[in-house]
Amino acid sequence: MSLSGMLTKQNSIVKILRRALILLQTQIFRVGILAAFLCFGPGLVLAQTFDKEWRALTEQFRELSQQNQHDESLEVAKKALKLAERNAKIGGPEFAASFTMLGSAYLELHQFENALAYLLKSVSISEKILGASHPNMRHLLIALARTYQKMGLYEKSIVINQRALAIIEKTWGQDDPRTATVINNLADNYRSLGFFEEAASLLSRSLAIA
Repeated sequence: MSLSGMLTKQNSIVKILRRALILLQTQIFRVGILAAFLCFGPGLVLAQTFDKEWRALTEQFRELSQQNQHDESLEVAKKALKLAERNAKIGGPEFAASFTMLGSAYLELHQFENALAYLLKSVSISEKILGASHPNMRHLLIALARTYQKMGLYEKSIVINQRALAIIEKTWGQDDPRTATVINNLADNYRSLGFFEEAASLLSRSLAIA
């Protein structure tokens, strides 16, 4: 066979191999898509169902809390945690939200030890997700500080309130109305500790802002 004939035959073989490779890649791609659908398709359906149930529970919790029905809101918070445990990633935002709801409900029911335990869990998770100085941390920190205050742990309450105040001041400024609540809380803590001058100074600042 001539050199030209050998090259022609080689080119034909190469074309056949290329076609076979393309066909194989196509089949692999289709199998991969099918496998992905089988793996994630049901998960997507479950995720949508979970999201719907989750939103319903959080909205129910909010409404009950606003109506001061804290025994009922506690039960809703427990359901939310169980739902998160079945469907959400451990340590994810759903767990932080569940712990916050539980902590808030226990706080309103004056079960401070339980409130503290759940709020601390929520803080730990939220700091990892958001960062310790994220603006959304302020609500959680205020609830935690309030819990410490109710337990008579005024020094700890002051530290947490100062963290919340620093976040608000950094985000919205020192004269923002959102600072007033935290400043009042700080004043209450200092007064409880007998530091009346510091408390009076903070109250004056709060009144100036309001």
